[in-house]
Amino acid sequence: MKNEKNANYEQALALYDKKEYKSAFKLFEKAARHGDADAQFFLGLMYYNGEGIKQDYSRAAVLFEKAAEQGDASAQFFLGAMYYNGDGVEQNYEKAAEWYTKAAEQGDADAQCFLGAMYHDGEGVEQDYNKAAEWYTKAAEQGDASAQFFLGIMYYDGEGVDQDYNRAAVLFEKAAEQGDAEAQCGLAEIYIEGTGVTKNYKYARSLYEKIIANKNADDETRGRAYYNLAGFYDGVEYRGEYENLFRAKEYYTLAKDCGYDCQTEIDVVESRLNIGAVATNKMGLFSKEIIEKALPLNELFPEIEKRLKDEFGEVWDTMLLQSKECLITGCLSYIALFSTGEDMYQHMDFSSAIVPIVKACEIEFGNVFFDKFLSYLKQNKIPPTEFNPSENKFVVSNVERKSKMEQYDQDEEYLYFRQRKGKGQSTVYYVDDDATGIFTLGAFRHYADIDRKPIQQLERLTYGKKVSSYKKDVKVRYEITVNRHMLNFLDKIFKKDAFPKGDRCSAIKEYIYHLANRLSDMAQKLRNPASHGEIMPYWKAIYCGNLVIMVEKILKGFLSKIKYD
Repeated sequence: MKNEKNANYEQALALYDKKEYKSAFKLFEKAARHGDADAQFFLGLMYYNGEGIKQDYSRAAVLFEKAAEQGDASAQFFLGAMYYNGDGVEQNYEKAAEWYTKAAEQGDADAQCFLGAMYHDGEGVEQDYNKAAEWYTKAAEQGDASAQFFLGIMYYDGEGVDQDYNRAAVLFEKAAEQGDAEAQCGLAEIYIEGTGVTKNYKYARSLYEKIIANKNADDETRGRAYYNLAGFYDGVEYRGEYENLFRAKEYYTLAKDCGYDCQTEIDVVESRLNIGAVATNKMGLFSKEIIEKALPLNELFPEIEKRLKDEFGEVWDTMLLQSKECLITGCLSYIALFSTGEDMYQHMDFSSAIVPIVKACEIEFGNVFFDKFLSYLKQNKIPPTEFNPSENKFVVSNVERKSKMEQYDQDEEYLYFRQRKGKGQSTVYYVDDDATGIFTLGAFRHYADIDRKPIQQLERLTYGKKVSSYKKDVKVRYEITVNRHMLNFLDKIFKKDAFPKGDRCSAIKEYIYHLANRLSDMAQKLRNPASHGEIMPYWKAIYCGNLVIMVEKILKGFLSKIKYD
């Protein structure tokens, strides 16, 4: 019996290697009937991949479980993956973690890596960064590129291990050498920032070029590579390359083709390529129209207000008076500077136009994400203790006040609540409704605990020339997370038809993630520099104008989605 089983199994392997799947399937099936764990595993594999038989995840799961119960580590890993993804079985993170653990304890690097991810995210097990780091380390030491990449992130962020930028760079390097596109992208960004390594723009650029040439890189990673490569040529930051706006536009366009949100950057580059023209500068066109009317000063304000009302449409009537006045003030300043003529305005500081325009956004977004959201929390009796700063990023401390903690009697101020610590006690209460002024655009992603985290996902298993050389095809997908109270609030205030297609919850997450990126981008490139005395040249004013005033990209697009009862 044993010899017959072995003969069937060996013959099946030989046929499988030749891709004669139907003949291999029959022989694997014979060996599996005798309880051979290896045969059960490969038979499950064939059902899993649809090789020689119609794909059947349920049947694959049954066969994997039979082999797993006999201690087969590969079967244990795949059974864990099937429970994690809900393929052929009901999704169950606890069972996924159980089977991953059995395989990981036998030294299966893939299981160790996935188990590390589950401990990191608290899926099926209690969240434990220390255990996550331990399992990632075991897999990384076996050369698993995904584990090296994720362990590198933990060292970079100081999660479960002491923060060590240099160690993060070493781990990214090891994964990048194996062709891991995510690691290559992360390593490039480390070399651009100079965290843990000496800045090396040339090496960073070479890594981005590898990603572009990597056929296995997903659109998201490829888009990041194109976008960051554009930064070598657009002159915004010196990265060891000469300014080449045509090359920058090419890379920005390729990034956009990959789904990267960078139309504004393309608009700005086009404006700078033809700086004297107003066709690509909507604020310039707006200014030119007003100037040509040669209106007296006392008629400028109502004329600009009328023009903005036409641009914003019905949304204008829903906006706050303060934000309207800020927009009009910014436009007046912009027009005044623009009217001096091209020879002059190209060398002037446009801060006086930028600050009030961005301030209008702060007012409008603060009205929604502070005033309305605070009211929502109170009305739904959500206790402020839900936002414990030691456990939830949703609360952001005021850095300026934090440095003066002693003189303020240890009164820690946060966006939505105030926490006063005394001897042996702590009082937590919501702030007053009129505290909108502390809302800042750049910190919005932290206020709403918006994150986009990489998640490993098993896609396919393929068999190599040797029994032990099957390849687990592990992909990285991304999941956007938003604080649950904020997400419920957004679902309540957004119109039904604001996201008419697909999964509304996912659509809101996607939208709010990109909104947070744009608000942060606006704050870093425009609001913060302009407020702190940095000279804001003409092309940055174009960026501001196109982004906020004349394009439905941010403010109008956001306000048009809100329902007003």
